[in-house]
Amino acid sequence: MKNLEKVIEDLGYEMAGRMKVYFCPPANPVSTGLRRLASEEECRHMYHHVITRHHSLEVYIDHDESVRGFDWDDVVLFPVVDLPPVISPKKLQKQKVGAELGEGSNQGGNEGNVGTGNNEGNLSSGNNGEYEGHGDDEHGFISDDEKAQSMVDDFDIDEIRHRVEGSDNDDEIVDSDYNLSDGDDDLVDDHIEELDMKNQKGKEPEEESEDEYLDLPDSDEDEVRHKFKIFRQDDMHDPTFHVGQIFQSPEMLRKAIREYSCKNRVDISMPTNDRKRIAAKCVEGCTWYIWASADSRTKALMIKRHCSKHTCKRVWNVRGFTSTFLAEKYIEHFRADENMNMKNFAWIVQKDWNMTPSRPKLYRARRKAMKVIYGDELGQNNLLWDYANEVRRSNPGSTFYISLDNEERFKKCYFSFGACKRGFLEGCRPVICLDGCHIKMKFGGQLLCAVGMDPNDCIYPVAFAIVEVEDTEAWRWFLRTVKQDLGIENTYPWTIMSDKQKGLIKAVTELFPDSEHRLCVRHMWQNFNTTYKGEVLKNQLWKIARSTRIVDWEERMEEMRVINKDAADWLGELAPNTWVRAFQSDTSKCDILLNNNCEVFNKYILEARELAIMSMIDRIKGQISTRIYSKNEEALKCTSSICPKIQKKLDINIELSNECYVKAHGDEVFSVESNGTMYVVKLSVKSCSCRRWALTGIPCSHVIACLRHERKSPIDMVHHCYSVQAFQRAYAHKIMPCRDKKEWQKMNGCQILPPLYIKKVGRPTRNRKKQPEEVAATQGGTRITRHGLVIHCRHCGLPGHNRGGCADLKAGLPAYEPPANEQGRNRRKTHVPHQKTNSTQEEPVITQDANDHDPIQSVYQHTMLDAILAERHVPKVPTTAHGPMPENSFLVAARQAQASAKPSTSTIAADLALQAEAMRIAKKKLFESNESRFQSHEQQAAEILAKRNAATAHKAALAQAKKDAVAAQKAEQAHAKKEIAQAKRAQKAEAKKLARAAETEVRKK
Repeated sequence: MKNLEKVIEDLGYEMAGRMKVYFCPPANPVSTGLRRLASEEECRHMYHHVITRHHSLEVYIDHDESVRGFDWDDVVLFPVVDLPPVISPKKLQKQKVGAELGEGSNQGGNEGNVGTGNNEGNLSSGNNGEYEGHGDDEHGFISDDEKAQSMVDDFDIDEIRHRVEGSDNDDEIVDSDYNLSDGDDDLVDDHIEELDMKNQKGKEPEEESEDEYLDLPDSDEDEVRHKFKIFRQDDMHDPTFHVGQIFQSPEMLRKAIREYSCKNRVDISMPTNDRKRIAAKCVEGCTWYIWASADSRTKALMIKRHCSKHTCKRVWNVRGFTSTFLAEKYIEHFRADENMNMKNFAWIVQKDWNMTPSRPKLYRARRKAMKVIYGDELGQNNLLWDYANEVRRSNPGSTFYISLDNEERFKKCYFSFGACKRGFLEGCRPVICLDGCHIKMKFGGQLLCAVGMDPNDCIYPVAFAIVEVEDTEAWRWFLRTVKQDLGIENTYPWTIMSDKQKGLIKAVTELFPDSEHRLCVRHMWQNFNTTYKGEVLKNQLWKIARSTRIVDWEERMEEMRVINKDAADWLGELAPNTWVRAFQSDTSKCDILLNNNCEVFNKYILEARELAIMSMIDRIKGQISTRIYSKNEEALKCTSSICPKIQKKLDINIELSNECYVKAHGDEVFSVESNGTMYVVKLSVKSCSCRRWALTGIPCSHVIACLRHERKSPIDMVHHCYSVQAFQRAYAHKIMPCRDKKEWQKMNGCQILPPLYIKKVGRPTRNRKKQPEEVAATQGGTRITRHGLVIHCRHCGLPGHNRGGCADLKAGLPAYEPPANEQGRNRRKTHVPHQKTNSTQEEPVITQDANDHDPIQSVYQHTMLDAILAERHVPKVPTTAHGPMPENSFLVAARQAQASAKPSTSTIAADLALQAEAMRIAKKKLFESNESRFQSHEQQAAEILAKRNAATAHKAALAQAKKDAVAAQKAEQAHAKKEIAQAKRAQKAEAKKLARAAETEVRKK
């Protein structure tokens, strides 16, 4: 059967559709003996006749149901030499012109022409209008290829179209296969296009597959079955157009035309552009054009007319080369590299298209691409309801609150993931670092974050909030929600680390009244540096902050007072328990002085802060999830019992212990001499007089020296909050991913409008303003800038101006000459009054109405906090009961051996018992008098803080009294002025009254 189909296709027909093949057995009439060949069994039956006794067979091909539809004509029953005129466009071939333009049937091998009669109705290649061909096997239908090619090249397209379509006067052109009224003109257009494509020299034909064609449905067997080539999406990278090409939608054709225009750098416009018709043309004077319209047979858009030749020149600026086009082309580039700068983007575009778009166009393309990747800011607001429900569904225990104002505009949002809360409470110390950072999207806002510290001294994100402004009300709402979300009832063991943000100190005081609130020393130094500059003052400030003993703090404060008394007074106004280690609690096992945890986290989510709100939250969620997974893998690879960073700190202390010299005193009590200072170490209660072990939980160099003396391992004395088991508990819980947006449950929440947008002048800033010491140098590293530097005039020596702006020089005054004992440049000493600042006074803030939620109380267990508090029940000193010195054992034995006798004058004075009793009483009084000298560090710190608070309160009371006195004095002065003004007004009124009376008397006279 396959061989038969191949023979039929070689003849120019196709077996698919209505094409039928019949076989007439020998000695049977055609009218009654035809058998259809439709299966392998029938083909084997025909083959049986060939191999038995017959050498030739008769096979008939019917493609118009002629066998069943009408009677057979004489051409079939009685073959004749001259065939009637027959033309069948279905049989056109590229290389067999005779098959393309007509079919001649020749039974006897005689010559046959395509038609007879007048020359107007026949396809002619000579002067007589006659095209001859041979049908026998010896000569073939066309035996000379060059002749066929020349005949094809000489064809006139218009003449072929005219002869195929026919005319009303030509009756001799008969189509025995199809009816011309069925729409053969489109088929001829397709065939003419094939002839045009054949004339293109040097271009190899593309391979065609069956899926490139569109088969029209067979509504009637008498209609023609067409095959048209479809423009596929794969052809979009290098589009080519031809007549009869099918496009599934007008958008695809427009996109292909724009791609063609940019690829070939020709400026193409579409004057007619709607859903059913599209006309595209090149610039004026160019012959290139396309006309496409809807086709009723294909139910799609088809190119009906097209001229592919350009007579114009290529241009460097194409109107179709827009930012939207670039965004569609390079969206995957931005998805892979979100931080691609405009310079690299311009290079890529120029390399691909040989055009250089403007920089604003590149910015718009990038913005549109990022909008497609992450979504629109306005559209993502309304997805927050569904996203919040999906987060709570996929991660049980997660919290997600959204607050709107009265106009249904976005106001604030709080979110925290269940895995972070569980890990923080089970494996991290009770330390919470607070900070806020700017959101760099269109509508702005602030991102508040609460970050903890994991057992490896790394960041551990806990909770987040998005607010409009950073003020007291926003911090109060955030801290209240965090407190309820974590189930914090007793705030005493917790430690809060923060900067001096607007309203933060007041909110912490209200919601965490018993917690220790530490302030970042680096930000405190920035405020200190505005008035007191210099590297010496900076180093002395850090020495004071690192003091772990009260005596060291007092000593270093005196050194600061010697260097600069005003600077020491400025530091004395600050509460020492907020920035000095000597006054900080050892409950949290953390001695940090900086708020670096929040700073690191803000840099960690820097890219996420530039996205829309939902994309930002999802990016933060993804980053935390990846971090938890990587940290969990890191914990599995740990070989030591403590975390890696803690091991490094312990190794440093081990190296420093070689300068410590130990003396044992029994009961695990040692005295250690290091750098001329004596320290007392008590291993039984895990304390050292330097307090570093108690503050951090990591043995200091003095403790390690004692452990070396006792041949013990320092790792065993490290607090269990730094163990690998605690590290694994902190990252044991995973953050699960969310489903696709299409699968989210619809919450049908109210519409969320964005905050009011206030356009600011200039380009939005994305990078924060760096400090002078953070500016990068051109040679690498960092350099100090001249920001804040006070210049002095070389002429007069006064600050604030240089020699060019000196008024004394312009006035002709002589230059300033410094005294003989003054060295350096010519500078006059100027008195700058010291402005004392109150640490408790805050800047004015912008408050907003509260729209608070009542979060559900947390049910998590504070595993790490309970373990730390359980260890605090161990007494800090041995529980030995102290009393008066005991008696000498020899005297006690001698007294008991003496015989009892009556007391006499000599015996009473020499009675040893009475002397011993007097000695015990004296020693007891001496012990009671000296007991106050051996107070604990906590009592000393409490007394110092109490004295400072009392002094601060007294100072505040004096300031308030002075303020009240000044206000009263001003009030009295104002009242006196008011009375004087009233008296003057009364005098003026009385004078006016008397003047009127006198004037009246004069008039009467």
